[in-house]
Amino acid sequence: PEVLLGLPLTEAIDMWTLGCVVGTLFLREWLFRGENENDMMRCIVQLLGQPPKHV
Repeated sequence: PEVLLGLPLTEAIDMWTLGCVVGTLFLREWLFRGENENDMMRCIVQLLGQPPKHV
């Protein structure tokens, strides 16, 4: 989500990406499929809830 929101890049993004890759391989389908960045963010919020206020 940080990348979609234009926030600074940290090591946490690497862990998020690894989790998404592992989840996609395990489920054999995209975790957050969207036509654009807004669609992807909507999918993330639907699955995980609203991001913290500081994000």
